[in-house]
Amino acid sequence: MQYNELEKLGERVSRLGFGCMRFPEYEKDGKMYVDQDKVDEMVAEAYRQGVNYFDTAPKYCNCNSEEAVGRAVKGFRDKVLLSTKIPLDVCKKPGDYRRALEHSLDKLGTDHLDFYHFWGINRKEFDQTIMAQDLLADAAKAKEEGLIRHISFSFHDEPLAIKYIIDESKKRGIPMESMLVQYNLLDRTNEEMLHYAASNGVGTVAMGPVGGGRLAAPTELYAKLTGKKSIATYELAFKFVLGNPDLNCALSGMQTLDMVKQNAKAKFDETIEAHIRTGCDGRHADQQIRGAVVLPHGTGKQVRVLVFAKNAKAEEAQAAGAEFVGAEELVPKIQGGWFDFDVVVATPDMMGVVGRLG
Repeated sequence: MQYNELEKLGERVSRLGFGCMRFPEYEKDGKMYVDQDKVDEMVAEAYRQGVNYFDTAPKYCNCNSEEAVGRAVKGFRDKVLLSTKIPLDVCKKPGDYRRALEHSLDKLGTDHLDFYHFWGINRKEFDQTIMAQDLLADAAKAKEEGLIRHISFSFHDEPLAIKYIIDESKKRGIPMESMLVQYNLLDRTNEEMLHYAASNGVGTVAMGPVGGGRLAAPTELYAKLTGKKSIATYELAFKFVLGNPDLNCALSGMQTLDMVKQNAKAKFDETIEAHIRTGCDGRHADQQIRGAVVLPHGTGKQVRVLVFAKNAKAEEAQAAGAEFVGAEELVPKIQGGWFDFDVVVATPDMMGVVGRLG
């Protein structure tokens, strides 16, 4: 499992999160129940695979998800991050925020929540409920008492409302610390706001990374795009979502043990940045280091090469396919603004000429 550091929050979160809204259920005497044995097995496997972010809500799975999650993580509660939500329709009068929070704590069997979200809000609800009832103050008090660790929101509205919510909360002196938004290959409307949130130190979690199942069908797209062996489409969907550097975690609403195993082992492409101390002084020409990387499938761009060379070397350059070959006569042309080339190569005896163009 790979992880992202939420440095401002002091958290280390798995890139794959467990969305606990599609647990296996069964009906008995006209009432729906969660299959706790299967849930225990799924959650334990996810934890064994390195998943440490579990997201639930009071109304998931016919109002049974929170309790099922609490039972499933009981043996390792202190090693995972629990996230749940408060529906704003329960906040009618003073004290309702606290009552809803305590109800979720009781259901989950824990003394604190790591992330407590204002659930599915939009700008209107933010203004007319959260700000009007000063629910941010209730959240701040709960955080001060250790009942919640991070104040969060999940979101369904026009993207610019995200900026408004983040900015207004900050102005109130009680900033939002993380957000949960829709983001996948088919729906990128929140992409710009993901960047805005990340640049403001707000943790970012995506729901619907496989588009509600629409991106789960088999496809040969990955093979066509990369020339590599085809992979499962859900894996391609996760590659896209988690390829966004502004996103910390993607939730998967896993329904079976097999789904847990498949998703936890999805191979995500990584970018590696290496820094090497050479001890060279770049101010001296003989200590400068140049490097080049050839991409396996090229860039799709036709590269035009100009070569400074004379005599036999000029003939070699022409034979090798150089677009332009010349010597001193090219200097005034370039100084006059001619740049119809992409790469310049020079033989050692021509460096004095090329140096004047530096």
